[in-house]
Amino acid sequence: MTINERLTAQGKALSEDIRRIKQDASRMEEREYVTWLDKKGVEHGKWAKDRKFSKVKRNVQVASINPKHLRWNEYLRLKREVTILLTQKAIIKALGTDDPMKIEAITKKDIRNMIDAGFLRNHAKRPGRIVYGAARQLRRMARAEQMVPAGAVA
Repeated sequence: MTINERLTAQGKALSEDIRRIKQDASRMEEREYVTWLDKKGVEHGKWAKDRKFSKVKRNVQVASINPKHLRWNEYLRLKREVTILLTQKAIIKALGTDDPMKIEAITKKDIRNMIDAGFLRNHAKRPGRIVYGAARQLRRMARAEQMVPAGAVA
């Protein structure tokens, strides 16, 4: 399994955890509204000759994940981990390869050049700590991948 495949698998697992937390925190409620409907039952914002005023039921979200929720800190931690994974994937894409030898040879200057070129702007507003931390973790993964014998399963 390559580093890029491993990052993709981790990202899928983390995003599933985030989705589950948000779904647990979400609460929907059915509410009744009055609106204009045409003959087919499609809602419209204003009156027209062929429309009638009718009551319609809609599901409305009344609660979602917020800082008061019990799992808020876990949600933020998972979001940060996903951001780091996406940044690592962007670094690999900017390098053009997921060869462990090339990944391990990344320097701070290379990362700064990627930031200046705009490769890593989507993953952090101020791309300092997150990007450099992601690069450091990526180098560690590459080093660990090199230590695994050729026929062994990682």
